Amino acid sequence: MAIIQSFHQFEIRFTPILNFHILSRTIIAPYLTRTSSVNIENENLIKQRITLIFDSEGFNISLFWDRIIFQTSSNLKNLAESNSIVEEPFFSIFKKITSLDEFGNILNCLFNIVTINVNADYKLENFKKVFLKDDLNEILPYKDVAITLNEIVNNNVTEVSFGPYVGIEDLTNRKIKYSLIHEEELRTAGGVFSDLKIVDEVDSVDFKTYQGFAEKANIVLTRIWKRM
Repeated sequence: MAIIQSFHQFEIRFTPILNFHILSRTIIAPYLTRTSSVNIENENLIKQRITLIFDSEGFNISLFWDRIIFQTSSNLKNLAESNSIVEEPFFSIFKKITSLDEFGNILNCLFNIVTINVNADYKLENFKKVFLKDDLNEILPYKDVAITLNEIVNNNVTEVSFGPYVGIEDLTNRKIKYSLIHEEELRTAGGVFSDLKIVDEVDSVDFKTYQGFAEKANIVLTRIWKRM
């Protein structure tokens, strides 16, 4: 089987900075020569959004008045290694934000990863034999199915949805972004898709925090894949 990571997002949320639309210009200036382009929404307004697009490196960084978001389709293993694009420039930019006099507190982090474990021979019937002991057709005749598991510990939430992958509509119907690099394969592949979200309340966050999220995600996903 081959693992396609179709989408990954890491988000750090903090208390709003009312003049961030002004302060953000100085923060992003050193990185503009590295970007492919910059997209600005709600320019010069409190809820301005700036997205730094790094096409050649395959990732985006978006800055808001109350959060910073990293998005990519790169391999999770590579992202969790030292000197990855998460450590630099993402956490370097975040460090500049936390150094602002106006910065308040970190609220929480979101770690989201969508993967497809590709196997052309793996279909709905394979999934049913392992994960569904009863015939659910008595409830509703179905051609697709997904299982959602949710764990809450001290307001920290881990949720994973997974099911047989029946085509790219599995992603588009759920409004999940996917990598154009793998678009053709995603249109024709079979296998198991998974959508994992981790939301933790934290008062500090750095690259080691991110590595911890990545390690936990890998453990959960591997447990699913071992059952295929």
